Amino acid sequence: MAWLIALENRTFSLLLSNLFIGLCKGSRILQNYSKVFNNDLGYEIFKFEPSFTSSAGRVNPDVIIISDKVENTLIVEWTEASSVGDDKMNQLNRYSKITNNDLVNVAAIPITSVKTYDTMLIVLPDSFINYDSFLKSRHIEFPILTFEIQTDQYFLDKKSSSFRESKTNEFFTNGIKIQRIPLHYLPIQLDQISIQSVVTFVVRHLISLIIKGVPEFSIEEFCEGYIPVWKFIDLVKQSQIKKVTKKVLSDLIKKPIGANILIRIVENPPKWKIKDDFNIKVRKKSVIKSLEEFIKEEKGETYQLEIDFNQDNE
Repeated sequence: MAWLIALENRTFSLLLSNLFIGLCKGSRILQNYSKVFNNDLGYEIFKFEPSFTSSAGRVNPDVIIISDKVENTLIVEWTEASSVGDDKMNQLNRYSKITNNDLVNVAAIPITSVKTYDTMLIVLPDSFINYDSFLKSRHIEFPILTFEIQTDQYFLDKKSSSFRESKTNEFFTNGIKIQRIPLHYLPIQLDQISIQSVVTFVVRHLISLIIKGVPEFSIEEFCEGYIPVWKFIDLVKQSQIKKVTKKVLSDLIKKPIGANILIRIVENPPKWKIKDDFNIKVRKKSVIKSLEEFIKEEKGETYQLEIDFNQDNE
């Protein structure tokens, strides 16, 4: 199977998102860490980017992770900001006032997973002192972890406060040290959804559908296909991704290469058909070149692509 692979930036947010998915899915790349987190502690992703009204106002954590096995919920917030600005102060204060009722009756987390709960804050190593000082000044006891990215290693270390659930606290106290994070679960940053950030993955997925012989698809089916954890993403974010993805496909159809591949068969909700007479194998090199040019135009910047004939199934 041929794939277009973009050498995208491996950002703080993207790495952490995929790290937690891998831990919850028991990824073999994450070795014993995922075995403990998934099998022994029973953690699973509840929702990415959920937004709900707590007792102190609207909150929007990066991800919520839950476990029926240890009856615990983790409200996870991460930031690359080095200092605690006013917005972040207000945000952390709202997190500190979240109640059991907020989680069960508003966020709709199963009651079996909220015997205990914690907000965990993840920051860069150089930012730890600033956040730790702020939380202590407000008498807020969130576990603070630092995430360090090195050339060939990643470190997630708990630096202050404890988790209320003892086994979870032991897991994060021991820390995580790994050489690789699987990035195929969530290919895009949910805090930076744009044409530039999705176009490579849209084109790559379209090629895979052509090769598989898929005759037609809806926007929902298409997005679910190139984002494996689609069902765990909040509906508001899903809507944003669908809008941007639809724009990329609409732009592609306006190009000669796109007009040769696709035809729009339903307007609302949008649905496309891959043309019966299109055969990518006949002129693979010219098709790839045209699609690369399209990606470059959509990105508006220099980028690099390579051809890979194996799907990442880790």
